[in-house]
Amino acid sequence: MKIQDLLLKFQGVKQVSENQYMAICPAHDDHSPSLSIGLSKDGKQILLNCFAGCKAEDVLNSVGLRLKDLYDNDERNETNTMSKTVYTYYNADGSIAYTKNRFDKADGKKSFSFVRPNGEKGLGDKKPVPYNLPEVIRAQKVYFVEGEKCADAVIQAGRVATTLNCGSGSKWLSEYQDYFIDKEVIILPDNDKPGMKYAKKIAENIPNAKIVCLPGLPPKGDVYDWLKAGHSMEEVDNLPYLDILEQDESTELKSEPPKRKSGKNKTQENTLLEILQEQGATLFVNSENNEPYIALRQNKHLKVMKIESGEFNTYATYIYREKVQSGLKSENTKQVALYLKGKTLFENSKKVKLYNRVGKAENAFWYDLRTEDWRFVKITEEGWEIREEDKILFDRYNHQKGQCLPRKNGDIQKILKYINIKNQETLFLCWFVSCFVPDIVHSAIIVFGEKGAAKTTACTFLKKVIDPSIVKTLSLDKKTESRLISLQEHWFLPFDNLSKINQDTSDLFCRAITGEAVQSRKLYTDDESHFFLFKRCLAINGINNVANSSDLLDRSILLELSRVDEEDRRELTELEQEFEEDLPDILGGVFDVLSKAMRIYPDVHLRKLPRMADFCRWGYAIGEALGGQGEKFLSEYNANREKSNYELISSDSVATLMIDFMENKREWKGLVSELWNYLRTAADETGLGLRAVPPAANALSRKLNELHSNLKNVGIEFTIKSTAKGSLITIENEKISQLPPYIQEDKEDQDEKVEF
Repeated sequence: MKIQDLLLKFQGVKQVSENQYMAICPAHDDHSPSLSIGLSKDGKQILLNCFAGCKAEDVLNSVGLRLKDLYDNDERNETNTMSKTVYTYYNADGSIAYTKNRFDKADGKKSFSFVRPNGEKGLGDKKPVPYNLPEVIRAQKVYFVEGEKCADAVIQAGRVATTLNCGSGSKWLSEYQDYFIDKEVIILPDNDKPGMKYAKKIAENIPNAKIVCLPGLPPKGDVYDWLKAGHSMEEVDNLPYLDILEQDESTELKSEPPKRKSGKNKTQENTLLEILQEQGATLFVNSENNEPYIALRQNKHLKVMKIESGEFNTYATYIYREKVQSGLKSENTKQVALYLKGKTLFENSKKVKLYNRVGKAENAFWYDLRTEDWRFVKITEEGWEIREEDKILFDRYNHQKGQCLPRKNGDIQKILKYINIKNQETLFLCWFVSCFVPDIVHSAIIVFGEKGAAKTTACTFLKKVIDPSIVKTLSLDKKTESRLISLQEHWFLPFDNLSKINQDTSDLFCRAITGEAVQSRKLYTDDESHFFLFKRCLAINGINNVANSSDLLDRSILLELSRVDEEDRRELTELEQEFEEDLPDILGGVFDVLSKAMRIYPDVHLRKLPRMADFCRWGYAIGEALGGQGEKFLSEYNANREKSNYELISSDSVATLMIDFMENKREWKGLVSELWNYLRTAADETGLGLRAVPPAANALSRKLNELHSNLKNVGIEFTIKSTAKGSLITIENEKISQLPPYIQEDKEDQDEKVEF
């Protein structure tokens, strides 16, 4: 075919020089001409080059032509060159290091040559450099691929990519390591043995590099093919890492499980997959943490397990021996789990929200009794019932214990026999029932009282009702990862006998209450992040109120217990036996009240919404279900908030000094630095010491901002503005009085009005 005839097949053709043209490439979504069309020097061959990386064969197929159409009268020159692509390598400073020419032949073969900036062929004494080096140096995340065509495809997708100039046969130079220090490096190997070897070489020389297997690749396929098939780099970022160093060099990277074989040659992996299929395996993703799960039918019920778990490995080993009468190798179990994980994550598996102990579905609340036959309590506005259903709703953990069967027409008041509450019983009962409401923010309770107030016993009994476990109460582990595991696996967490809580722990508790995500290293690994997302019910007990953070106190209820009188003391075994007898009535009473509250809740509209708005709205509905005690709940809750604020103010040296400073002042204006000097002087004179005041004026500003809402509650309001002279603070004292005493819960002006 003549070049003039070929040009008629393309759109947007522009001549840029003699026998050289640019046109719209039909093989991709081209908005500006990116296809180069020209003649070879002898004029016998048409050369095509798409700068977006499209293959010449794909370009020709798009316009109904074949490779032989590139030759004049089908006369092919000796080199048989179909297209030429030029790749430019740059030094670290951005100057050209050399170019690499790629020649694609009509017979499918390819060849390469290097040219230095002076026009001489070959690299000579020039040391090779990684492709796209200036961008690699600037980037925080780099994708390491095999070949410039793959690198350009990743670059076109908006990411930074590199390769070595001789593909899988490249030598690694020691100076390359400096380019990848402190960077996130993802290796995307080709799907063949050289590609595996290449990936292993890179991983050995870049310790922080991770290898990602692209699912669905054909043999010898690469990331260019994967992206061209319609995948995206966002998908790559969600793929699991592979430990390439553990792969046998004789095996190629597989994106699918081995094909099933019949008879004696059937693999253990395929046999196990068949067994799991016979068990009615359902794969899904837990929408709470994006972890892959499997549900299997066992004894007429569904068993739900995380795929990456010891429980799944144990079950696989058990069911394999039961069906095959032989042992299963742990490596084969691992490979099946990895395959199922990939299948779950990358084949659009359904997403299901898994709950812990308390859940919501079908306009009903559900409570997991944690029985072997998977029985639940279903609570609706009409009442409650025990159901035995095949429902994927709950995640279960080994520490959890089964709950007793609740009794209809129970008595929630019986719980008060075992919790020696000093006052505010309605507030406590409303909090207690709210622990069975899913998907809301629950106030924590801070249980305190003198020695002998049975604080630990109270928390133990609450755990037995709300979330029975072999772990009766929890201690505060020093390791953050251990705390996160506890928060993940327990619905109600009573932390026992704490003497103090530091700021980090307070922040973690606040996140656990409100449901904010917490990031940590994935369990048992060091190379993958895991996101913990939970809303939990917490109890914290100690002799004194150990919460000294305003954020935590704002999310908490103070519950003071009275000392048990000597004449009322009983042996613990006797008390526990009586509690076990009362437990079905207590639990049934909870569900009775909760069902009534569900009918009331839609019509509850609080005029003022405090910080824990969901809890307060449900608290009011529960109070009404207890017998018209909604207003009493609000009164006691407001009084408790006042007491919490008083506790914080009294325990904070800066707050105390601010109150003393403004005791007889209606207003004060000045620089924050001046206020800082006044407070330091006062702290020194009163014996608090200079450490009672932040070390600098700017630190004092931050501290005051933390205390803003607490000081406002006792009548002290302030604003801070930046000026040329410094930060100017204006303080107003609305009450001009001492800190008010604890406001009693029956005080009428503390009641919140509720509109229906």
